[in-house]
Amino acid sequence: MSEQRCNKCGDRKPLDAFIKHSYYKTGRGRTCKPCASTASQERKERNREAVNARRREAYRKSEEAKRRTRAQLERRLADAEELVAYLRDRLAAL
Repeated sequence: MSEQRCNKCGDRKPLDAFIKHSYYKTGRGRTCKPCASTASQERKERNREAVNARRREAYRKSEEAKRRTRAQLERRLADAEELVAYLRDRLAAL
C-alpha cells in the first residue's frame, strides 16, 4: 500500500504526504500534512488567548523562580563572605 485516503480532504495521496504516527498499521496518520497543518493553525487561532495566557503564566513563574534562585545565591554568598571574615579573624588571632 503506497498511498492512502486523507480523512479530512478525501484525496488519495502517497504515504509520505501523511504525518508519521506509530499507532496505525501503515505507520502514518489519517490526515495528510497540509490538512493537519491547516487544522493546527485553526486550533491556534481559536485558542490564541488561552495559549497566550498559558505562556504568560509560564514566563511569570520562570521569572519568579529565577528571582528566588538569585536571592538564595546572594544569601549563600553573604554567608560564605561572613565565614571567610570569621576565619581570617581566627587566623590572625593565632
